[in-house]
Amino acid sequence: MIKSMTGFGRHTESINGMDVTVQIRSVNSRYTDMSVKLPRRYAFLEEKLRQHAQAFFSSGASSARGKIEISASIEALEGGAAVDSVALDRSYAGQYINALRQLRDEFGLTDDMTVMSVAGNRDLFNISNAADRDGGEFAESLFASVRSVFDSAAASFNAMREAEGKRMAEDVAARLETCGAHTDKIEAMSDRCRQAYKEKLEQRITELSGEAGVNIREIAGEERLIAEVALYAEKIAVDEEILRLRSHIKQYRRFLEEKQPVGRKLDFLTQEMNREINTIGSKACDTEIAWLVVEVKGELEKIREQIQNIE
Repeated sequence: MIKSMTGFGRHTESINGMDVTVQIRSVNSRYTDMSVKLPRRYAFLEEKLRQHAQAFFSSGASSARGKIEISASIEALEGGAAVDSVALDRSYAGQYINALRQLRDEFGLTDDMTVMSVAGNRDLFNISNAADRDGGEFAESLFASVRSVFDSAAASFNAMREAEGKRMAEDVAARLETCGAHTDKIEAMSDRCRQAYKEKLEQRITELSGEAGVNIREIAGEERLIAEVALYAEKIAVDEEILRLRSHIKQYRRFLEEKQPVGRKLDFLTQEMNREINTIGSKACDTEIAWLVVEVKGELEKIREQIQNIE
């Protein structure tokens, strides 16, 4: 199934006394580039979430290519389990404040001590991180909650990418139909060009014979006329290019039905189709074929723009 590299998914859930939100967004990129962001106090979860996300997006059904940004936030609800515990070191705090007062008295400084100015000394507090609590059990429980919310956000993210991919596949398929129809017309016109050249050449020989008073056809010989027509036919022949172009269109349709990522394959195939139509253009024997070549190239350019965002 064709998927877009652009997607967005977000999910929020209250689990175990906490509000957990995970947001996933992606934009197109040549390679897979994944970043995971959590608030600094939950940094101990980042590597686990990254590994889980990589495993999720590397699986066949959920694979993703592009620049993927994952962000998560965790807020403890009132009465819920605190992620971090903060305790005042009373002994140290008392000594620290006394030292500040001594500094004020000895040097005649302005007394501007406030709770916020004193709290700037982080050593006054003992912070117990959730990663170390209960032998790490709380951290495991917290990650399980984040993982669950991530899976829900990722499901929404994938659904958006699939819906967008379906629309792009339909647009590409319609443009391939147009390219195929134009190819049929080019083939028919090319055949008519050979016959028109033969008739034009015969007419010109007749005119010259009348002007010269001799039968140029008899002098040059019928074989020479046939050879000249064959030479021109070879010069404007696009049979091989049309055959390959049709083959590429057929292969393109097969790729659009595949379940695995095909963005790079489609990019390569589009280049090959451009190569064939350019060759046909260089052999164009009249303005109508040249116009059809321009139309096909225009459709291929629109297809190329679309597939830049296909996984």
